[in-house]
Amino acid sequence: MSVKKWKKWFFSTLLILAGVSLFFLTEWVLHLFYLGKEYTLVEELEIHNKPYYRINRNFPEKYFRVHETAPEFRDEIIPRFKGPAEKRILVLGGSTAFGFPYSYNITFPDMLEGLLNRGDPEHVWNVINLATSAINSYSVSDILKHTPVLEPDALILYMGHNEFYGAFGSASSERGFTSYFLTHLLMKLQQTYLFQVLLKWVNRALPNEITGDPLMARVVREREIPYGSSLYLKTRLNYIKNLHRIRKITEKMGIPVYIGTLTSNERSQIPFASDFQDEALNQQTLFKEFTFLLEREDTTGVEMWLKDMELWEPQSALFAYCRGKYHEWQGRPDSATYYYALARDLDVLRFRAGSDWNVAIRQFARENDWVCVPVDEVFHNASAPHAPGNNLFHEHVHPNEIGYMLMAETFFMSLANSGFYQHKISYDELLSDFKTTYPITPFELKAGELTIKKLMSRWPFVSDNQPFTFSPSNTTEHYAWEYLNGNISWGKANQSLADYHINRDESDLAIRYVNSIRAVLPYEANPVIQLAHILLDQNQSDKALQVLKKVDETMDDPHLWFLEGSIHINRHEYDFAIYALNKARRTVLKNPSGFHPEMISGLYQHLFKALVITGRMDEAEIVKKESEQTFGLNINPDTLKYAS
Repeated sequence: MSVKKWKKWFFSTLLILAGVSLFFLTEWVLHLFYLGKEYTLVEELEIHNKPYYRINRNFPEKYFRVHETAPEFRDEIIPRFKGPAEKRILVLGGSTAFGFPYSYNITFPDMLEGLLNRGDPEHVWNVINLATSAINSYSVSDILKHTPVLEPDALILYMGHNEFYGAFGSASSERGFTSYFLTHLLMKLQQTYLFQVLLKWVNRALPNEITGDPLMARVVREREIPYGSSLYLKTRLNYIKNLHRIRKITEKMGIPVYIGTLTSNERSQIPFASDFQDEALNQQTLFKEFTFLLEREDTTGVEMWLKDMELWEPQSALFAYCRGKYHEWQGRPDSATYYYALARDLDVLRFRAGSDWNVAIRQFARENDWVCVPVDEVFHNASAPHAPGNNLFHEHVHPNEIGYMLMAETFFMSLANSGFYQHKISYDELLSDFKTTYPITPFELKAGELTIKKLMSRWPFVSDNQPFTFSPSNTTEHYAWEYLNGNISWGKANQSLADYHINRDESDLAIRYVNSIRAVLPYEANPVIQLAHILLDQNQSDKALQVLKKVDETMDDPHLWFLEGSIHINRHEYDFAIYALNKARRTVLKNPSGFHPEMISGLYQHLFKALVITGRMDEAEIVKKESEQTFGLNINPDTLKYAS
């Protein structure tokens, strides 16, 4: 090597090393002064002295420009150490997998978990929901890289509707690129503090986001994407590339993948926008003309209107949709279904994935040993002879409670049919019991309904945003409205409604609310204790004990142990009572100030009684002295009145 070349190589290498050193030095300084964020998927915590992971709800904010309005994960708590009988299934995707518009329980991951646990009591099935609104396959592939810590056994994917307008979508205002490489590079750079600081400076220079706009309006950059256009085809290709990326991650993790085909409201959702050749045409005005003729049953007028549209705008989504309406009116549901699907595919405002996405999903699953879950077919079969519409959907893509239950059933059957899951009771019996006991509450339904009404008062469902107001007319509506306006937490709203129905002697509804709270807050003792009290009021001590014993060792809560011991006392089951009351006693002794004096008095009186009756006089004397010296109690064996 000549001296000249050697010098060039030396100084080039020196320059690169200096740049790398400067980068790491800057990163170190920014870390030192906490000028960025570590986006970890889980946080460690302890509940009842046991280690758990809590999903970092703010993790998805890194995909959005304005963190304050970014969607969140659901609050999920998972045991840090996976039990030998525990099975974990991850669910990743967008707002449908998240469960919009519902807060908790009325989501297909929640319902699926309920089905799995009821059908196989020998295992603990934990379905972990890592979906959120307005993300697509780019974000999903990034989230998945952080999940090995959760030790999943399987992955469920339901994604595809947000490929254009979700974060990093090709037509999104949230850092959208058509370049697959640049998008993933940007996502990697976001892990660095330096890049985060640079983004903050850039965001300050940009116009402030109007936080009053719904998420659907905020994420859209391009409102017209014709079917088959270069942007359309590039976006579909990038979706398939991301499926390959996800496949590589799951192969390293050694877990099976269940990917659902995409379904949407075809029958009842007019296309959001049509690609009219004549830009002066207005879709809403044209559709009003058509529906006016249809409602008057003016066959001649309808057919003339369709002929005019075929002449001037044959490729428009509106024309296809109106042809579907015409064929349905004429009693030809198969033809109607074809045109409804075509209208969705031609809709240029792409909030609904087209048929091409399901073709890609089926082909990819077939070629890569994934299980394709036929969600679209099941929804069509459930709606037959018509296409899916408002019978299963709230609006364009989000199912109602019936639709979400149908999704849960569909994924459940795919898990069972693939051999991954085996239910121990017949499916019909399982489903009947599940639908009867699953805690869908009037509060959750009303909150979801109001969320949808608010959404549909804004663009793109109407051309001009309308103010949404609501006046509650009953207690359920009051708490739903207060919750949606941020004036009360979900837990407090449901607890208030449980208390309300208890006071009105409406025990069935009260139990439904308490079970709803238990499903969302499985490590809280109060809902368990409240449910046991309701059952005791109904003279169902067997069921009350079943509820308590299912969680007593896990929660190790003294109030829970005290109630369990009291029930055994009343049932003259003194050995069981002694065990439970001693459990409560040990905790009370560690922290006496944390317990009401009446509970402490009742605890010692019950325990003393059980020990005396079983002839354990030495232990009874120790308990008596302890109660006197520690708490100033006076237990008289001759005149003792035992608290119930």
